[in-house]
Amino acid sequence: MALSAGSVLKKEVVVVEDSEPVRKSLCLLLRTRGYKVAAFEHAEDALQAGLEQAPDCFLIDFKMPDMDGMELLARLRKAGYTAPAIMITGCITPDMKARALAAGFHSLIEKPPRRLALMDEVADAIAAHRPPPAAA
Repeated sequence: MALSAGSVLKKEVVVVEDSEPVRKSLCLLLRTRGYKVAAFEHAEDALQAGLEQAPDCFLIDFKMPDMDGMELLARLRKAGYTAPAIMITGCITPDMKARALAAGFHSLIEKPPRRLALMDEVADAIAAHRPPPAAA
């Protein structure tokens, strides 16, 4: 399900990727499609950022120096973030896919991501997400 730039305006994606060229490429691609982007080199930086508003989606690298993507997602969930997350990794194995989906990732994308596949995955994750009901 592809969305036009106008239909995603104001949706925010948080990118957590330790490789600067990959991070910059992902941010550029997302911004050209109308997404707001917050990017972090380190998982701990994303946790400490105290995001002003809840993002609509996370793109999280699997292998980072300070913690892996699964641990980061668990800590984000513990902090109350419910947005869907997509794992980005250099190599998807059946075991990794099973573990990532069980950990709560919406999907996995292999590096380097194909532009249209990435945009479709982000749009699908956001569309499929049902935020928890607001407290009365």
